[in-house]
Amino acid sequence: MNKLCCFILLLNFKICIAQNIVPNGDFEQYSGCPTNFNQINSAQFWFNPCVPPYGSSPGQSGSSDYYNACAPSGIMNVPNSAVGYQPSHSGSAYAGIYTFSINHPDFREYIEVQLINVLIANECYYFEMFINLSNLSQFATDTISAYFSDTVVTGIHSHSPFQFMSQVKNISGIISDTLNWTKVSGTFIAAGGESYLIIGNQNNDLHTDTISVNNTGRNFSYIFIDDVSLIPCNSIGIEEQTTTSEIISYPNPIVNNLNITINNNELSEIILYDITSRIILNREFTNSILINTEQLSKGIYFYEIKNKYNLKNKKEKVVKD
Repeated sequence: MNKLCCFILLLNFKICIAQNIVPNGDFEQYSGCPTNFNQINSAQFWFNPCVPPYGSSPGQSGSSDYYNACAPSGIMNVPNSAVGYQPSHSGSAYAGIYTFSINHPDFREYIEVQLINVLIANECYYFEMFINLSNLSQFATDTISAYFSDTVVTGIHSHSPFQFMSQVKNISGIISDTLNWTKVSGTFIAAGGESYLIIGNQNNDLHTDTISVNNTGRNFSYIFIDDVSLIPCNSIGIEEQTTTSEIISYPNPIVNNLNITINNNELSEIILYDITSRIILNREFTNSILINTEQLSKGIYFYEIKNKYNLKNKKEKVVKD
């Protein structure tokens, strides 16, 4: 038991001393105490990539929010705020975003930050963040992701989910804990050049699992985010994982169906994109899957498969005749 405790403490110590590539990942650095919604910019380095501007069309514009114990009113205060009670995971501040709204289809909010260093191609990175569901939320969802982009992303419309190809996503199901913080983490291999991080729900309502957790709550799912970090795997003793499983796909070109088989029995996920990188399909499977492609337009498509470590095989191309 003592040896186990020492190992856990040592791992946590390594994570603490390794350089976090996400600036102000704990949201403790700020330019001013928040006084209202849509002030994520008060947390240094973070910003809201969504349009239209908050307040320009009520109920239609997204606000990415910042909470801090220094807030002069209860609206944006920690631990008591306008959207619920929650102590921070560490320190005295955190961010907050909508991931679902029953009244406004596909309503989403995101937060974005420029990384301290540009990611190196073929290097392994470990990402982690802590999520808590606001106790005033009526709904809980399963989809929260981290996307690393090689360019700044702006102009995301709040009613058109930004369907990014997330490198790390929550794979533990619906996050419904309003008391404790839930860790969302994973490792991935960088393509190289990634310099921005965007956090949010990249799926539309159709592909977002929801449950009602509070019948007296408000008609949304709203989450708090704290302690966001990105660290090279080798700096904390995580060995680089590789996706060595053999993948067989046929036929190519495809007509009515795409068959995919992988030589392991672990839960995997396939993501199918069109040539513009729009997500066409996102589905979990074990060992093999048959995808009906009759409704797809003729053209070029890409797919990738992720394992339980959130590691991806390289993107493969298929052609629809």
